Amino acid sequence: HPYATLPGSSGSGSVEQGEDRELTLAFGSDVRALCGSFGAIESVQRGRAVGLRLLVPESYIEDGTFEFDPGVGGVVFGSVADGGSFCFGEAFLARCLAIGIGQPICVPSGGGDKPDTARLNYSQFVECGTPHLHIVFVKPRQVTEYRLRFPQLVLCVLPTDDGNVGDARFWVKAFCVEVRRRSSGSSTRAFFERFLMLDDDVTGLLKLDPAGDNDEPITLNALAAGLLKPLAGQPALVGCHAHNATRSPSKDPVSTSSTGLTSTPAVVVSVRTDAPTQYHPLAERAEDSDFAQRLIAAGEVVVKCNHLGYRSGSCEREREPDDLAARIGEAMSSFAPDSLIHVSGTFPLLRAIHPWGYRPAALAGTDVQFTRPHALLDDPRSFQQGVFIRLDESDLPECDAEPSFRWDWRAALSGFLEERRGPGVIVLPQSLFAEASSTSLFDEAWLVPVDACVQLPGNGSEYRIINVPAPSSESSSDDGEGTPRRARRKRWRWSSDDDDDEPRRVIARKVPTSREPVHAAGRSASRAGGGGVGGGGVGG
Repeated sequence: HPYATLPGSSGSGSVEQGEDRELTLAFGSDVRALCGSFGAIESVQRGRAVGLRLLVPESYIEDGTFEFDPGVGGVVFGSVADGGSFCFGEAFLARCLAIGIGQPICVPSGGGDKPDTARLNYSQFVECGTPHLHIVFVKPRQVTEYRLRFPQLVLCVLPTDDGNVGDARFWVKAFCVEVRRRSSGSSTRAFFERFLMLDDDVTGLLKLDPAGDNDEPITLNALAAGLLKPLAGQPALVGCHAHNATRSPSKDPVSTSSTGLTSTPAVVVSVRTDAPTQYHPLAERAEDSDFAQRLIAAGEVVVKCNHLGYRSGSCEREREPDDLAARIGEAMSSFAPDSLIHVSGTFPLLRAIHPWGYRPAALAGTDVQFTRPHALLDDPRSFQQGVFIRLDESDLPECDAEPSFRWDWRAALSGFLEERRGPGVIVLPQSLFAEASSTSLFDEAWLVPVDACVQLPGNGSEYRIINVPAPSSESSSDDGEGTPRRARRKRWRWSSDDDDDEPRRVIARKVPTSREPVHAAGRSASRAGGGGVGGGGVGG
């Protein structure tokens, strides 16, 4: 790829104290605009109080990217060294809007060996001489490592080392919201109307050929212009297509949430800064899919540009699965590697219930499609093999998150069993297991031998894992119209008064502040297809 991203330098040099200008960004009082529905979460409240720090090489002061603010314009950043005030250079951002990349390039990065492997050198990725603003968001404990390897970048230091990938994306959006709110300059406000966010393992970009024959490498300049060129208005989220050598993209240039999306944009996206929701700050995985789906539920437009694509590779080794994930993987031993894995139930923001965490090695190349339960009930479709997971309410801390995705776990489980054509796995909390057994939602024969309980990591609840065999030939036949006919169980009716309100109860376990949180692993190299359950960026 002639326009590839590159890793940093060897980092063998040293960073002398004082080479960077340290600036601070304090957050204002508009909690809703900054935090969406997550303002009451303890880690978010601490982050708002701490604010963000920017480490800016002096060359950015000299070339006018940042300039001293005498107090006439909007004071955005405070200078730690001399107590002065700085803002983004209006003239510089005006050039970015006119002839460069007209929105900030924000890359969350960190965890593990990311300083060594992250591809943050854009010297070939961006056309030479292009005015642009590239900011990398890193954890406090890894600042020195990043500065050694990327001495030319502006680093934004996150409030804490404890956050996962959702936390990093949350503060990226909060940063852009606050800068735009504080700025009085017209160029700054126009420049921060949107922001580009890329994962730190993106290796290159492509203009995709619908015929699949002549994919063309492109620069970030071309992608930034192409994402918004064919669109009217300002959609909340615009992204591009993951490059897949075995599949051709759609012939339609774009797919939208109003016309139907087979998967939501992730990895390389442009976000409207005032989009009325936030990234889930406690998400360990799937934060990008969750963000897109909540935007759609709020009536916002989400767009995927099918003829623009990206390539990416894993920057971090996959961690060993915890006990719950390992047991789920063992229960999938009868799954076929060449058939799509259908997943439903609680949205997989936790690593333990994300397919990349529990999918066994034998199914590493098998595509996964997650469908939220309310959507599955509205439009039932049969599937060959699948996993249904329902977390206990005690593992879902309260949070005023909207819009919610309400679903009746009994109806969803009944529908899951009814629509399956092959084997399945059910994961239920022990507290609900007796009720599920008494309602004859599944056969007692499946429970011999009785499966042991497994605890959710972080002192979570105990869960029962149930192997569901494929329907027998006696209970399933064809009605002549391609629709399987089997012995039907009573389908529970959906009720808006049911007990599971997602994600009003945040999909994350309660982690006492005195304990070391469990961090998410980096992006898996395998693809999660269909409805999408992706995640990446900052790890532990």
